[in-house]
Amino acid sequence: MLATASEVPQPPHPRWRFHCWRFHHRRFHRLSPSLEPEQVKQEEAETEDNDLDSKASSENLLFVQSSKEPQLVSKIQSMSYSKRTFLLDSIRHYLKKYLEVEPELLSIGIFNTYLQDLISIMTDSTNCLDRKFLFYFYGLILRESSENIDLKKHLLGLLDLSHQLASHREDSILKNSFLSATIMISTVLSKDPGAQNHTFKQIPDLIDCILISIQNESQEFLATYFQQKSLQVISKLCSLLQPGIPTMVKTKILSTCFESLFMLPAPEMLANNLVVQEDLPDVQILHTKTMHALDLLLQHFLFEHQTMEELQFILQHFEPWLMASKPHERLRAEQTALRLLQYSQENLSLNSESSLAMMGHQIALFSLLWRDESEENRLCAQECISILIQLLTYKKPEEDHTCIHTLKQLKYLNIKISKKEVRDCSFLVKVFRKNLSVKQNTQLILTLMNGLKDHNQVRVQLALEMFSLFLHTPGLKMEQVAEVFKGMHKVLPSIKFPNVRLSLLKAIPELGRKHTQAVVEVLLSIAQPMDRQIMEMWKVMGMDRNLRKRLMTLLFLKMKTHPSGEAYGNVKDKTEMMSIEALNTMYELLYLQEFRLVIHWAFSSILLGLLTQLHYFFEMNMVDMEYVDDSLNLEYLSPFRTCLEALKGLFWTTNNWEVFAYMKLQQGWLLFERINTFQQGVTLLSRAITHYKCKTKNILNYAMKSMKKSPYERDHLVSILIITELLNSKEVPWYMFRSTIRNFLTSFLGSSNEVVRIMSLQGLGSVLLQPEKGNLLRKQLSGLIVELLHREEDTILILMNIIGEILHLLTLQGAGINSLRVAEQLFDLFDDENERIRGEAIFLYGDVIHSGGKKFEHKLKLHAFQCLVPLLFHLADSCPEVVGKTKFTFMRLAILFNWGFRKELFSTLAWREGKGAENDIFLYMVESNFGEYHLFLLQAFMYVKSPQKNLQRAAMKFIGGMLHEYFSDLCFYLNKSDMKLLTKNFEDLRRDQDPSIRKFYLNYSKDIYELSQYVS
Repeated sequence: MLATASEVPQPPHPRWRFHCWRFHHRRFHRLSPSLEPEQVKQEEAETEDNDLDSKASSENLLFVQSSKEPQLVSKIQSMSYSKRTFLLDSIRHYLKKYLEVEPELLSIGIFNTYLQDLISIMTDSTNCLDRKFLFYFYGLILRESSENIDLKKHLLGLLDLSHQLASHREDSILKNSFLSATIMISTVLSKDPGAQNHTFKQIPDLIDCILISIQNESQEFLATYFQQKSLQVISKLCSLLQPGIPTMVKTKILSTCFESLFMLPAPEMLANNLVVQEDLPDVQILHTKTMHALDLLLQHFLFEHQTMEELQFILQHFEPWLMASKPHERLRAEQTALRLLQYSQENLSLNSESSLAMMGHQIALFSLLWRDESEENRLCAQECISILIQLLTYKKPEEDHTCIHTLKQLKYLNIKISKKEVRDCSFLVKVFRKNLSVKQNTQLILTLMNGLKDHNQVRVQLALEMFSLFLHTPGLKMEQVAEVFKGMHKVLPSIKFPNVRLSLLKAIPELGRKHTQAVVEVLLSIAQPMDRQIMEMWKVMGMDRNLRKRLMTLLFLKMKTHPSGEAYGNVKDKTEMMSIEALNTMYELLYLQEFRLVIHWAFSSILLGLLTQLHYFFEMNMVDMEYVDDSLNLEYLSPFRTCLEALKGLFWTTNNWEVFAYMKLQQGWLLFERINTFQQGVTLLSRAITHYKCKTKNILNYAMKSMKKSPYERDHLVSILIITELLNSKEVPWYMFRSTIRNFLTSFLGSSNEVVRIMSLQGLGSVLLQPEKGNLLRKQLSGLIVELLHREEDTILILMNIIGEILHLLTLQGAGINSLRVAEQLFDLFDDENERIRGEAIFLYGDVIHSGGKKFEHKLKLHAFQCLVPLLFHLADSCPEVVGKTKFTFMRLAILFNWGFRKELFSTLAWREGKGAENDIFLYMVESNFGEYHLFLLQAFMYVKSPQKNLQRAAMKFIGGMLHEYFSDLCFYLNKSDMKLLTKNFEDLRRDQDPSIRKFYLNYSKDIYELSQYVS
């Protein structure tokens, strides 16, 4: 309802402010560049007039009995609130019931007594009444009851009648009557001397009702002055709102009016859509007047708030129409915007209190029409740009020297526009760069990028050209780079044309080369979570050889950067988050082909970085204790899990899969899961690196460098563990002096970290730095071999553990003949009844076979070949721990013999089970040893009578497979003596007491007989 002046804050001169509207309105018409004086007078007359159309009979009838209106008003004022409400409801009831009845005269007897009393005042007739008077009564009651009746409710109720009656959908009576009532209310409020003391809370509701009427107008033709009058009434109502019209209401006004008028058919088509009638106005004149009413409304908004912010606000509502698919809709929007800009340039002095960043967006929208297929559209857009630049470059007097340069540019631009020499947009980009602020240029660039999503190929190509010009023109700021990359990330999925998408992707490396740090930071900031577009952006930058090195270096530094002890709050969180995102990105880049070479280049730094990162997570208690093996396919990985998976992926993706397999098959990766086994994990990983010669030189150099330069103990700890283990590598003496290593280790004997001191001392005692220790260790090993003949379980296990450590210490020099002797002793323990003994024997055998040195390498390989079939069968051992250790040794022998399908064999051993896995392992082994099939068959017969049923069944399966799959090969490679031995062993099975063995004999006796016939 209404609030009194005491309840609402008033401006300094409230009376002047309220009554000044009409003065402003006239001045506002007078200053408009688009109106002639005669038109101004005519427009003012139309605004003051309550009639909508002089030819409309409904409005003329309303004033036939105008002399009796005071009596009617007096009668209404004397009524109670409930009686007035009852009358309004009654009128709506009769209108709904009799609106379609012919003729228009209604019998007075059908109305209730209250309504008959009102009718008796206005007419002398006692029989009938023109039903148009019902609308007049309705509006008059509302006018006299505006202080205590819900206007919106009753106006909407009246308005809804036009949609409930099918036969009157095109009838303008209801709308015109409603609009007449609104005009009457607005006129009374504007003329009432006491009106300035009130806040009219229901004016937005009245405006809302008018907008609903406008929305329901047909967009196929323009036949009445309704829209023009509606715009005038809205403008008048807006002037009554103090301190001004709310932004939400203004937005709805602009959106509704633009949609209603811009979507009308093209001007030349408006007349074609109308049914010919004598009383219809000229369509072109009507269209011109309606568009002019829209201009006046926009100018009124801007006049009331003479700021650049208000202009920016109004222009924002033109966007959907500037990008419309129909040329005439774009033209209407452009022409309307141009007239508004011309008005503001010629008649107003607009101030600004903000950066006006979104003006860059508006300029970009007009720029996308720079090559519109319609010449009229092009010129209109170009003029809009010129005026906008002039408005934005208005300077203070002390900055006149800047203005002179700007005006010269604009003058040159206007000359080009007038001569229609504006197909090339390079000069336009230069004008924008020099005359718009950084924020405005940023919004302009982002809008151009957004234009790449358009369906219109002309606009898309123009947007791409201008965007490319901005990138190639020097002066792009750091903050702009961040916004551009964020924009690219959003735009890439929605680009329709493949060539445009490719061109945008090609721009990414150029930005990366010029602003590498900014690019890395913004990609890390938006990588939550990592998605396809981000990875594609990394991928395209990875194609540049020099850029990818810089990217990897920055990523590594970001990953290693952790919050300092003094950091707190947002700074700490931001630094930590950046480090984690760098880690996540590093993990993803491991699997991109474009980054493979740079991963190799940075292998040693990434390796130590990931290891120290794991230790950092332990320090910060950021470790998820629940183990999830092989979680590469999980949708989400914790930072700790990501780091561990990245460590695994580093070896797998750089084709150092043997190191990965070495760790995997002996559960070595699990050691990194706990802080108390972390050091053991680093040592075991370093041992694998040493054994398979995985970038030993680079890793050792980087570890020593890290220990010297890093202030963090975790770097020292990880580095010393790696260094002491790499000293067993046979490669180290070739590229580093012993004295250098000795001096380095000696310098850390005084370290504050106990582990660093102990490991430095251990390194100084290595065979590399003390070669004479080799002979002592070999002598000690000879004595231990004899002790292996003891059968006490604990003694044998302890001896095998000691022998393993000695063999490891002798890696550099080799164990000599002792390796062969140990291998023979261990082979005898493969089938020991004690599962712990046979498991440790099989596990140690993998170390022994590599410890003989070059002199005994061949003999050890021959011995290892004899162990292949037994190891294959022990993959089916009854003890799971023995199976695990057998997989490890079997894989090491496969690598030693350089089998084919080694990587596939590892995958099968590590992750597969069942008959399919058994068959594949069988094939990998047999196919990798061409010509040795008969030896495998002879070895397998030794296990047919094995007391371990699992091994027995494995031997039977193997023999059956060989006879079925490789029968012809066996016929070729078996000699008579081999066949004689084979037949003898097979015949012994006939009388065996074990039923399964006798069954095996029966199943394959025919095959053995045929084989013997071919061999003989």
